[in-house]
Amino acid sequence: MACYSGPVGTRGVGRCLAGVQTCHPSGLGYGPCTGDVLPVQEVCDTPEDESCDGDPHCPLPPAWARGFGSPGLDEGEGIASDAAGNTYVIGSFSGTVDFGAGPLTSTGFEDVFLLKFDPSGALIWSKRFGTLHRELGGAVAVDVNGDVVIAGRYDAGPFAESAGSSGLRFGGCPLFGPVSYSAIFAVKLDADGNHVWSTGFDPSPGGDSPGYFVHQIALDALGDVYIAYEVRQGMALMKLDPAGGFLWKRTLDGSFAHAGITLDSVGDVVAVHSRSFEFGEPSVLGISKLSPSGDLLWRYQMSGPPFENLYARSVVVNSADEIFATVEDTGAEGDPHVLIKLDADGQHVFTRPVQGARIAVDPADNLFVAGPGLTKLDADGDELWAVDFAADSADITVAPSGAVAVTGSVSRSVDFGTGPIAFEGGRDIYVAAFDPPASGSDDGGAGGSGGGGGEGPAGSCVPGSVIACYSGPAENVGIGRCVAGTQTCRPDGLGYGPCTGEVTPADEVCATPEDESCDGEPSCPVLAPWARGHGDTGDEEGLAIAHDAMGNTYVAGTFEGTVDFGAGPLTSTTPTSPDSFLIKLDPSGAVLWSKRFEDRPSAMTVDGNGDVWLAGSYVGFYPATGFGQCLGPFFDETAERAAFLVKLDRDGDPIWAQGPIAGRGPGDNPSGVVYPEQVAVDALGNAYLAYLAEVPVTETTAVFVAKLSPAGEVLWNLPVALSATPVEHADLAVDGAGNVLVVSAPGPAGAQLTVTKLAPTGAVIWDRPFAPDPSMPPGGIEGDAAWSVAINAADEVLVAGISDGTLDLGGGVLPAGPVLVKLDAAGAHVFSASVPFGHRLALDPAGNIVVAGSGLAKLDASGAELWALSVEATVNDVAVSPNGTIALTGAARAPVDFGTGPISYTAGADIFIATLAP
Repeated sequence: MACYSGPVGTRGVGRCLAGVQTCHPSGLGYGPCTGDVLPVQEVCDTPEDESCDGDPHCPLPPAWARGFGSPGLDEGEGIASDAAGNTYVIGSFSGTVDFGAGPLTSTGFEDVFLLKFDPSGALIWSKRFGTLHRELGGAVAVDVNGDVVIAGRYDAGPFAESAGSSGLRFGGCPLFGPVSYSAIFAVKLDADGNHVWSTGFDPSPGGDSPGYFVHQIALDALGDVYIAYEVRQGMALMKLDPAGGFLWKRTLDGSFAHAGITLDSVGDVVAVHSRSFEFGEPSVLGISKLSPSGDLLWRYQMSGPPFENLYARSVVVNSADEIFATVEDTGAEGDPHVLIKLDADGQHVFTRPVQGARIAVDPADNLFVAGPGLTKLDADGDELWAVDFAADSADITVAPSGAVAVTGSVSRSVDFGTGPIAFEGGRDIYVAAFDPPASGSDDGGAGGSGGGGGEGPAGSCVPGSVIACYSGPAENVGIGRCVAGTQTCRPDGLGYGPCTGEVTPADEVCATPEDESCDGEPSCPVLAPWARGHGDTGDEEGLAIAHDAMGNTYVAGTFEGTVDFGAGPLTSTTPTSPDSFLIKLDPSGAVLWSKRFEDRPSAMTVDGNGDVWLAGSYVGFYPATGFGQCLGPFFDETAERAAFLVKLDRDGDPIWAQGPIAGRGPGDNPSGVVYPEQVAVDALGNAYLAYLAEVPVTETTAVFVAKLSPAGEVLWNLPVALSATPVEHADLAVDGAGNVLVVSAPGPAGAQLTVTKLAPTGAVIWDRPFAPDPSMPPGGIEGDAAWSVAINAADEVLVAGISDGTLDLGGGVLPAGPVLVKLDAAGAHVFSASVPFGHRLALDPAGNIVVAGSGLAKLDASGAELWALSVEATVNDVAVSPNGTIALTGAARAPVDFGTGPISYTAGADIFIATLAP
């Protein structure tokens, strides 16, 4: 049947058309309406009526003006419009300025600001970028996808010189520290201001240039970026690819330059520049056209009477590729600005005086010149409209609707026609938008109203009538959670609305008792056990393993050389230096994806949303990258090695990364080396990271726990246990109330094991030490083995590890070897016992206990052994899936058989991943 899901009255107007709906094979309702074209936001730079309101034009918004600043020097430098008529402004500020979304405060000298306004002048968002050094916003442009590209200058400093990084971040890695005085940044953000890429360029590495000034950005249809900037040697052009990669640079001769660029209809670059070959000589104006590859196509020059000293200001081209450039004659009396017009081949058409240096062209090929005022000219240079204001204009833009916006700076409150703007003192930023009268082809008429769809078909159902519907397989209706829904006929009788209230089959969630797949079986099937071996000729090992609610398995570890886990080969950066891997396998053991990164992983968990939390450590003298995320640099005064925590989605794509994470020891002394031990996530999505920190100044070691929000913000970072003897291991788990259980395991020589319970705030609820028997020789803990902690459904605490035969866990001294202790939620001893294996611990859905070490054993909730299995491999981690399947990973030095046949083995230590039935 015919259908239309848009607002009543829009069908057949503009581009909006009806579609069709098809009845489901089961006869239960209709599928979605396909082929209908619905209203969308009007795109101002097309002749089509996208909003289906009968008018293909964007409405011209009313004029508005805003003033922003601090008592210092603040300037708007660049302005641009997108297809929807939003306005972006870039510039520099110092002190504290509130642009309307909360105050922004500069870090040191000037910082960069970036603003986005809607067509009415309401602020959508504001951004600040800066360091203790000086940053200047230079130019902004918007590409065809609505992404925003900005460029400007940033300076060097002591931090940059010692770290190879400026510390300047736009949402990605810190930009490098320039060797010379300053460098250029180029950044792409999406329409919401989120980081896409950022990069820095030092045009004269090793030089002593006093700085670079970015004048203009131009973007071609492919997304390539052209940047015009000023250097001591003259004007330079730089081209970047859409991902920010450097393509080429061209320098135009001269000792001093001002510059502007634009692109013509075929992507050629038009640049206006001025040159003085000898100091003190009059400047010569140049207008050059270059091909997209940077080759000079032609050059036009102007000098001599009646002009004395020409400085280029800006340049635009119209739809006929005619060129208009503004020039300042500093030797002229009165207003020094002139407008020069060339044809597409560089032939001079006219030169006329104008009042302003910044120029833009509207969709009807009219010109706008901004200076101390705004003037509208036709293509012959004749004035059509003008408005005066007492402000300096740094840049101008024309939206597809014809609205004109200008930015710059003012030294007092100025009225741009909508009332005086706010003024704070010194020099302030202004943004002003104007709605000049239409003229020529922008005076209505253009584009037509669409209407190609006609009125379309008549109604095809009784308005308001309701039918049963179900879009899943008919055989699943009424099984498990699957139920039918209802569809209601639309008010115009054109088809039925969406099927509401239906529940269709979904992937079985192993951790729930519900039948999500509607197959009559609420449990995930237990699949046949499997085992895999992966490696090269070096040493590789699996270090961490975890399951999600669907029974998929995630494994992280290290490798050397080249390893193919089944999704294509991964190769380490150098053949003999280990890199890290993260892989995802489905419940049958098939590899879904594999990732390589450079930082060492040590712990992992998967939260209820299926997001992966991976912790590890890195050396931070330079920024480090992992999964496309940036981990900030740090120095000896913070730590020699710090922790990182990265959050990834179920496809292994990064959500955020946090680093460096490092603690402070007694007396606020910095930790020297940090080793992450475990990560856990509570029901609210907060993460807890346990790590060891050695504090060389005080010769102490400490266990720290850091709490991070779901967005990666460090909420607190506290020491849990301090010891004068080395702490060898730590582990943590989170109970149902969000409390954190931490086990701290110092090395031998009389040290004691400690179990600590923390509230979600980090406050200590209780602390339970387990000391060696004083009547026995010092010992207590086997320092070469880890200790693990787990929490059951009753919030009872289980701790497993290796004792040397002197440690009293509350029920008396146990023999040397693997041991297990259970405490109640208040920390009181329930039982302690020797177990077959003991440094890794996990619980199955029934509350049974799985312990792993040089083998694997399953115990019931009382600690009684159910079964045990020895393996000729080193088990580094163990996990139990929601259906009870046990998975383990580690390193094997032979083709080990885990019960499904020998695994693949190459040489040295290879990674193994194996599952066992419950």
